[in-house]
Amino acid sequence: MKELTNCPALHQTIEEFNGWSDFRWFQKRLDEHSDFLLIQTIDEDEYGAFREKMYKCSKCNQVWKLVNPDPPFAGLWERVE
Repeated sequence: MKELTNCPALHQTIEEFNGWSDFRWFQKRLDEHSDFLLIQTIDEDEYGAFREKMYKCSKCNQVWKLVNPDPPFAGLWERVE
């Protein structure tokens, strides 16, 4: 996975994460990235943990979805708008 230093690096679909540590690393970088703003948390479980988060790029207004892993599904990061 590429280092997240600018908008284009985040504008690449990730079809699956290589485990929870990879997912957590990506989520942390995404949350720290000033160009991507969290706009919605979807489908919280009974413990309050999210299953999906929607982010909007402030530079281009694209909306992206981050889905946490739920084995055997490995999670994803994809553009929705």
